[in-house]
Amino acid sequence: MKPFAPIKRLVFIGLASLFVGTAVFVPEFASSVSAAPALSPATQTVVASIGEAITPTTAFVATEITGTKTFSITPTLPAGLTMSSTTGVVSGTPSVSLARITFTIVVSDGAVSALATLSLTVNEVTAQQVAVLPASQSVTGKVGTAMIATSAISAPLITGVKYFSVSPKLPDGLTINSATGVVSGTPVGNATQLIYIVSVSDGSKYGFSTLRITISGPSSLSPSAQTVTGQVGKAIVDTAVLTSTSLAANMTFSISPTLPSGLVLQTTKGIVSGTPLVGLASTIFTVTATDGTQTANSTISISVVGTVGSTPQAGNRAGCEAATIGGRIVQSIKPTDAELPSTNFACAVHVGVRSRGISVAMATAGVVTNPDVRQYLITASRVNGGSIAKSLVVASNAGVQRIQFTNLRVGTWFITVQATSATGVLVGTWTSSKFRIG
Repeated sequence: MKPFAPIKRLVFIGLASLFVGTAVFVPEFASSVSAAPALSPATQTVVASIGEAITPTTAFVATEITGTKTFSITPTLPAGLTMSSTTGVVSGTPSVSLARITFTIVVSDGAVSALATLSLTVNEVTAQQVAVLPASQSVTGKVGTAMIATSAISAPLITGVKYFSVSPKLPDGLTINSATGVVSGTPVGNATQLIYIVSVSDGSKYGFSTLRITISGPSSLSPSAQTVTGQVGKAIVDTAVLTSTSLAANMTFSISPTLPSGLVLQTTKGIVSGTPLVGLASTIFTVTATDGTQTANSTISISVVGTVGSTPQAGNRAGCEAATIGGRIVQSIKPTDAELPSTNFACAVHVGVRSRGISVAMATAGVVTNPDVRQYLITASRVNGGSIAKSLVVASNAGVQRIQFTNLRVGTWFITVQATSATGVLVGTWTSSKFRIG
């Protein structure tokens, strides 16, 4: 074997000598592999509740997809939710519950496609209390007077159809608007419960507002009624000072009809005092107090009689005139002398019926010529109830005096005239025939 060793050495040296001084080139190849199509964000999560609009998902950004993109989703979204086929955005208001499910969103331009996932959970409706405005209100009212309505209640977080209710029951005459929560009406009784709870709900969310209602009774004066019996020429006992618990202290008073001659009303205290100069059949006078914003009434029944044993003088109709009534009337009632109760009752009476009122003209000889009649009480009465009385004090000289009744209710009416002497003796009464108003 040794004889061949030199030969191996010569071969190796020969081969090596071929590469001495010679450069060896190895070719390099550039990479041509591109990125895969993708969607961003790759995954999204939505947790919603039935009946509540979800926040729309983020629009997808597709890479390595250059054609017209179309999005699709599997499985099918629950009722109420939809996906835009051009952006992949999911939005809407779910109407059914859904356990957590992962949906696959695919975008494609017909040549290449990419995937993303959406994790969706739709929970059952759970009651949730939310704030309402105003959270509380206070109103005051008075029996028989329309109350200023409360403000409408708003609940921005209650997105469904709202229904309002109140507890406990409102005072009689007040109601709540079930669509707005407004309480209004005219109370017919005092409020026995001051705090009321107004509730609003759409079936899933609810809220409460408190309402304080104070209803007072009608304003009144004390004493509410008084009676005065007087005598001509003798001072009456003053009526009581009128007071009120509902009106302010600075009340002013007025009285209707006009007091008989000799009697006066103290306008700061409501007292009637004085010495009557004429007789008066029992008449109801209404005293009204006001503090500038509210009013209250009290009544005084006044009758004045003459000196015991005195009698009217003989009648005298000298200088009598015709009892005329101006303006347009729809019916005239003029009694003849024979229809009047006595020769000293009046010269003439004329009742003029208007569309909504009555005019009464009394022609008298005057106190100077005929002193036996000093005052007339003229009463307009409605057949189905109700009457209005006005006093007419006879003037000194002959002439015609008139009284008006206006704004009368529709119905059948009649006029009654009572004449009294200076000493309060009833001289006579005349009653008209019935007539229609309206």
